This record gives sequence, C-alpha cells and structure tokens, in this order.
Amino acid sequence: IFLHPTGVFSCFLNFSPYKHSIQSSYLKVSRSYNHWRKESVQDRTLNRNETREIIARLKEGEVPNLVVTGGEPMLYPDLMIETLETAKCAGLECSLNSNLTLLTPEIAKELKRLNIGILTSILSFDKDLHDGVTTSCGSFDRLIDGIRLAQEFGIHISTNMVVMRMNMDQIYDTGKFVHGLGVTGFKATKVHPAQGSSCYEEIKLPPEKIVDIFDNLIRLREEFGLNVDSLTTYPMCRLKDMSRYGEFLSKRSCSAGKTGCTIGADGQVRPCGHSDNTYGSLVEESFVQIWPRLNEWRDDSLLPTECKECKHVIQCSGGCRMDCKFYGNISGMDPCATGKDFNFIPQISEPAVLLDPKVKLVVNPALHLRSEKFGTALIVGGNFTSIVTQDSALLLEELAGTAFTLDYVVNEYNIEPDIVGRFFTNLFKQKVVRLAE
Repeated sequence: IFLHPTGVFSCFLNFSPYKHSIQSSYLKVSRSYNHWRKESVQDRTLNRNETREIIARLKEGEVPNLVVTGGEPMLYPDLMIETLETAKCAGLECSLNSNLTLLTPEIAKELKRLNIGILTSILSFDKDLHDGVTTSCGSFDRLIDGIRLAQEFGIHISTNMVVMRMNMDQIYDTGKFVHGLGVTGFKATKVHPAQGSSCYEEIKLPPEKIVDIFDNLIRLREEFGLNVDSLTTYPMCRLKDMSRYGEFLSKRSCSAGKTGCTIGADGQVRPCGHSDNTYGSLVEESFVQIWPRLNEWRDDSLLPTECKECKHVIQCSGGCRMDCKFYGNISGMDPCATGKDFNFIPQISEPAVLLDPKVKLVVNPALHLRSEKFGTALIVGGNFTSIVTQDSALLLEELAGTAFTLDYVVNEYNIEPDIVGRFFTNLFKQKVVRLAE
C-alpha cells in the first residue's frame, strides 16, 4: 500500500488482480527523478481503514500477491506491518520493496515473523556513485547496514540495480559485490522515464546498451550462481537472439493492465507503476467495477501498427507504452525498438524428459484454482503458473490430498499415456505437482 503520492500500491493482477504493491517515497532519488514534483505534490498516506478496505477488495478479487513498495514504506512502520499482517491473514502472499535505510531490529523481527522477503535497490558497488545518484550522503552505508541486519534476522533479500547512463558499465562489478554480501538474487533493470521529468535525457540508458544488461546477468549467473533477472519489458526486436536472451524476455512482456496494475497512495488504480493514467479508486469501488476500464491495455489498441503486424507481438507485447507516452505518443514505437523486420533467432527447446509413470506424486497443497471465462488459472504460493481447461482443473481437484502415479491417471481416467506424461511433466516444472514424501 502506498504511503506517499510518489509511491504506489501496485497490483500485478492475473487476468483479474494478480499482484499489488504499495508505495511511498523517502529519499529524493535522482533515479526516481520525481524530485521535480516535490513542491507540487501533496503528501498522501492511506489510513488504516482504507488499507483494510483495499485488502478486503483484493481478497474479493482473488488477488494472490501483495507487494508493499515505495518510495519507502518503512517511513510508516506500524501501518506497513499492520497492512502486511492483514493481507497475510486474508490469504495473500506478501513481499516488500524497501531501500532498507530505516530498517531497525524491531521492524526486522516483525518482518521475519510474517515471513516477508525484501527487494532492495543498489545503484552501484561504488559508494560515491550510489550516494550521488540518491542525492543522500551515507545512503550506501545505510543500505549495506540494512542488508546485514535483515540477514541477521534470516530475512530473504534480493537486489535490483536500476541501470542508467552513469552506472551502465558497473553491472558486473555491482552484481559481484552483491554476491560478496551473501545475497543470492541480483536484478538489473533499464531506467524508465517519469512523465513530465526534465532530466530523463541526461540519465537514460542508450538503446544499444540494453544487450549489455543481459550479457552481464548471464555472466554473473555463470560465475557466481546468482539468481538473475530484469524487472521490465524490452522490445524483442532490440535483442533478437532468443536462444540467448529468451529466458528473460519470455517472462517479462508488458503486464500493465493485463496481469498487473498499481494502486497509488490515493487509492487510484493505474496500469503500472510508470503510468500516470488513473481508472478509479479502490477505496471507493471494487476491482470488478474498475478492471474493465483498463481494457485498452489488453486489446492491443495502444500498440502501433508495425507491432500489430509483427508475428512476434504476442511474445513481445510491443515494449513499454509509458516510454512511448513520454516521447509524445502512447501508441508509438518503443524508443528502443528497431522494427518488425529483424533477424529473429529462436529459442532452442531441449527434448522434454517425461516423468516416470510409476513415481508417486501429490498436488501441491499451496495450489489455488481460479476460474476464468476462458479456463482455470493455476496459482502456486501466490504465483501464476498457467491456464488449464476446466476438465484439467477438475482432475487436479480430484487428485488433491492423495498420492498418485501417472499410470493411475491413465487407467482411472482413460487418457493417452503421452498426454498424461506431458501434462504432468509441465505441472511438475511449475511446482503444481511434486514428489510424494
């Protein structure tokens, strides 16, 4: 839930609401380049009644995930903890985005009690550069102290580096530094413009440098075993080589208004954290009422003609609409795109190794089934995995709570062995089913 106007309470909804995140702002960070709004934006914090109402509506909308983000939610520790606890009690999976500079043993103890993981931001391994970008002397040291304090309490920490012109050559060294801290997750993400910002041209990442993000992430994973990722969408025509970069792009198409949305500190629903478009207040209305208003983000009407004509548009999603809006046309070509006529190198699919038909399996007890008009969404531990038919969902419901083998399914339900093998092998990879203990 967002505790400040420059932050957001973001939801990544899955067809209907999927993930939500709550934001507030703390440091006047150049990386956020929202400091230009400091005099014109009135502070706004959701109160307890509003956060409870929002969470009740998330539950009503079968939202599996809530991310409390910022800005800096630890500016309001009591409200932050109460919000997380209320959401957990409502059955939502929760996590937190924080710069960790305000973390105390008392807050850490509560976060550990609630089993909350944290994503934090590091802008460089270079202390002076990090402090310079945040415009806050000592912010680097406070971040490192916060990481170590969280680790002392056994809180899972992952890091994200916003990549821009001034730190674009430091991705590898920053990831290596993070590994040295004992952190296992490192993400590097292209900077996005804030609508109306006057300084974005000074800090934006040159399009030709985007490939360096992924080359460095792959190197960090190979050398240090880091879990690596990038947290935004990129036009497929920019990277081209899906055999090398497809693992990143396939899970990072634009989720705005499709599988995700953002709820601001005023309760207003926006398609994503970069967007200034609002579609109604979740304090006043339900998701069922608001969600249809975001249909333009789902029906491809905002995409340029060239993207609509590209055969890779479903996988790609056409880049970032808000980057396009910043340059004057929300339906224009992504500034990083090169166009539909590019040398596409497909991902190499390894031959599937099917499960042993005699091995005992169980349906993951964390599986949640959500009925949609076009099928049933499978959600495990708050994470969407796939869509299956209603018959497949019924099969999983019948198998839940008992051990079974693929041979049993073949014989009991009269289904072809190959179909059963491929279906349950995919579900096993998605952790929908697992080995029986």
